[in-house]
Amino acid sequence: EMGIIYAFNKDGFEHDYAKALECFREAITKGSKQNNHYYLGLMYYRGLGVSKDTSEGIRLWQEGTERGESMSQCALGEIYHYKSEPRDYAKAKELYEKAIHNGLSFAYSYLGILYEQGLGVDSDIKKASEFYEKSKCGRGYYQLGILVEKYKGGIVLSRYNVSTCYRKSAELNYAKGQAAYGRKQLQ
Repeated sequence: EMGIIYAFNKDGFEHDYAKALECFREAITKGSKQNNHYYLGLMYYRGLGVSKDTSEGIRLWQEGTERGESMSQCALGEIYHYKSEPRDYAKAKELYEKAIHNGLSFAYSYLGILYEQGLGVDSDIKKASEFYEKSKCGRGYYQLGILVEKYKGGIVLSRYNVSTCYRKSAELNYAKGQAAYGRKQLQ
């Protein structure tokens, strides 16, 4: 917990990357499963308090994935989904599903993208919309709003309202959702 506070300026604390690194490393050494591999990996991946080293970040996420850390599973899924060459959508899907199984509901939003776009799975708009809603996160509600606008509701999406999707996204502090909700209010 303290590592997150120092690394990401939570609760008014000043950034102290050295302390954050120390906290994450100590927690990993003690066997904590509180996503410490994810946070330490993120620091390396982005170069926060250390020299940027995407390979080390990914290695830490792989280690976290092996230990059942949901956020490492999701981050590694994103690598297979968006960054690896070639893309490995089946592996991304597997990792997102593991993250969901381990309690990370926002990973549903990534599954929704796979199903909406037919990446490694058959395209299924109904499943995509269900996954976006299950994510209960700003990104998921934003993606659901886009989907509803794209298909103008349609039979499958008729129970959703575009403004409501964007409002929920905005309320969850998702910047794109806030912008989309603002645009809807001006129409």
